Amino acid sequence: MALPFKTTDHRRRKKRAALARWLAVPENHEKVKAYNRAYQKRRRREDLGYAEFLRAYARENRTVTKSYAKRKYGISLERYDALKATFRSCMICGKDADSHKGGALHIDHDHLTGELRGMLCGTCNTGLGSFQDSPALLQKAIAYLGGDHASL
Repeated sequence: MALPFKTTDHRRRKKRAALARWLAVPENHEKVKAYNRAYQKRRRREDLGYAEFLRAYARENRTVTKSYAKRKYGISLERYDALKATFRSCMICGKDADSHKGGALHIDHDHLTGELRGMLCGTCNTGLGSFQDSPALLQKAIAYLGGDHASL
């Protein structure tokens, strides 16, 4: 039984068919390419401006950092600043904060107790998380990297 009204799928198929017919004309290919080039150029310019705006906003308004640190770790902005001042480099790899993408170190904490342990770069923090903060798994990984495949 046919429905007495057009469905959304019907409209969508009809629109796609019209677009396919329009794109089948070779002259329209150049129009699409020109539009896409202009769009990408405009988008890159807008993105650069927006990124700079976000960086300036983050420098001036630290409320995002403050609320995140408070909500996630229960620490004040002053404590967060003290942590950043104390730990200027990753506690595992030793790279300083400025050499990392974004220039930020992550607060490392024990997932069982919630106790803060220090500051890590994103790579080391993700690595610890991948090993579920398990010293046994990390020892196995060290043995594996050392070429001791028989002990596994």
